[in-house]
Amino acid sequence: MKVICSLVLLMIVVVSCGGTEPGPAAVADPRSVAADPTPEGTREDPFVGSGTVMEIQAEDGKLVIAHGVIPGFMSAMSMPYAMADGVETVEVGDEITFSLEVLEQGYQIFSIEKQGGEESEEGDHEEGEEGDHEEDGDEPTT
Repeated sequence: MKVICSLVLLMIVVVSCGGTEPGPAAVADPRSVAADPTPEGTREDPFVGSGTVMEIQAEDGKLVIAHGVIPGFMSAMSMPYAMADGVETVEVGDEITFSLEVLEQGYQIFSIEKQGGEESEEGDHEEGEEGDHEEDGDEPTT
């Protein structure tokens, strides 16, 4: 009888504590921490990562990026990311900062900024094209 009572008491404690796996009641909502709010994964509040373009999968509309930790979203790794329409393409080896939005069907990059450059958008010209840089001794045109 003592063994049965101990087992019943143990089961009650385990169930009341949420079992062995953390559930919603056992995990604090990271958005409740005011000092470091977690992004929502929307265009207005995106997840932001930085990394290197490793491969361009043009036929699938994806970039393979080796990136560091994306705070609130993902650990550091290399993986393919879908691209939203209208985002300018990049080249293999480009160091980028990218913004991700979470959609019903997954997530996608909707904005890319090349390190040391400006945010890429449709219609921007590539580095090295006319009007993109000043050479030593050249005066800026007005």
